[in-house]
Amino acid sequence: VNGSQIEFMASYLDSLKAGNYTFTVHYNPAGVAYNDDLPGNSEPLTTSINVSVLKYSQNSLEITGLNSSYTYGDNSFEISVSGANGTGSVTYFSSNPEVASVVGSTVTILKVGDFRITAIKGADGNYDEQSAQSDVIVVNPKPVSLEEIEVYDKIYDGNNEAKISKNPVIVGNIDGDGLSFAVGKAFFESSDAGQE
Repeated sequence: VNGSQIEFMASYLDSLKAGNYTFTVHYNPAGVAYNDDLPGNSEPLTTSINVSVLKYSQNSLEITGLNSSYTYGDNSFEISVSGANGTGSVTYFSSNPEVASVVGSTVTILKVGDFRITAIKGADGNYDEQSAQSDVIVVNPKPVSLEEIEVYDKIYDGNNEAKISKNPVIVGNIDGDGLSFAVGKAFFESSDAGQE
């Protein structure tokens, strides 16, 4: 107590967690310690002060471990966050879980499309919730090709139709996708005898 003012040390106030507090102060109006053996000594007075300590906003949150694009078939990967404050847990969400799912902090690419990742760091005793969202992330198609296709030599017969092998290999197929192919017709550029 300083004159008519009640002062609190800043270091003490800074140590308080978010919440509501009531401070009760006992003081002697005469400015001297109360002693009930002394005549005329005023009894101490009491006053109460209510103080609310508000939660503080966390610093900005940033999602790390994301690329701007992926290709269907890429391996699952881990993401994390940096920044923010407090002890709140972090939860991740995908804007398009059919394209990319998130379990814990593991992202799995499921099909071609696009998605965003949102991270939310929860509130704790001193800090409000904070969140961050990624830019749009694109999942591109996976290239596939046919290999081991063989075109057989033929004896001249007046047409340019070619005979090809019927057992080419699909390169780039992901197990379980069930890609297939149909063997069509192939033609030489010319029906004349010679090499191509």
